[in-house]
Amino acid sequence: LKIGGDGPGGLPLFAIIGALDYVTMMKTDFGVNIVATNNSYGALRPADFGDFDTAQEIAIQDSTDAGVLFVASAGNDSVDNDSQARAFPASYPNPDIIAVAATNNRDLLASFSNYGATTVDVGAPGEQVLTTQVGGGYRLIDGTSFSGPYTAGVVAMIASVNRFLTKEQIKTIVLNSVDVVPGLQGLVLTGGRVNLYKALLNAQFPGPQVTAITPGTQTAPVTEIRVSFSKDIDPTYFDSAGIAASIELRRSNSDN
Repeated sequence: LKIGGDGPGGLPLFAIIGALDYVTMMKTDFGVNIVATNNSYGALRPADFGDFDTAQEIAIQDSTDAGVLFVASAGNDSVDNDSQARAFPASYPNPDIIAVAATNNRDLLASFSNYGATTVDVGAPGEQVLTTQVGGGYRLIDGTSFSGPYTAGVVAMIASVNRFLTKEQIKTIVLNSVDVVPGLQGLVLTGGRVNLYKALLNAQFPGPQVTAITPGTQTAPVTEIRVSFSKDIDPTYFDSAGIAASIELRRSNSDN
């Protein structure tokens, strides 16, 4: 979903709520595999702003209750989101929000980025990001609006390698797999910048992994298949004759 135009101007609240409600509907009523929304918008408000914008907070809550993580840019005001004036929607007290600050190519907090030792979770690249531009071509641009999509992409990649993870588990993986860097200590909750490679390693299925299957690709029927695993298999998975009674092998397209 895309809300808001390409030009300057505010983002209407009805568009935000409508998009979130649509995500919730598609997830709950039609089973569409949506794991995260990226939310690169917001503004500074008093810490009790939620009392005056219940509709947006409820729409966010509905989407996260449906199993969708809400990735939010921390804001570009150079302020501490732990203070009285903070950026919303990143600062709503919802445990399924991942608030993202911007970092530069030296793993330092970008000068414009908001931060918060308790309200901002991670950092991600957001300064001098090379991206496409309206009208064609590429440009370098700054903003936590670009840090958010990096992190939402990490969420999606985690879900792609392990579809059984809950949203809580995915968020934990994102936070626990950061590269802890000096430039973010005391500025974001994890003290680190997202690391996709480490996140994917942490998202793998526990237990033995298949390392080889013999024979390989065949066009004729085979009478025996030998499967090698990365670890020893629990003998309780085999019957008294040594035949795998509790192991099911499936092709990558999920056919038997």
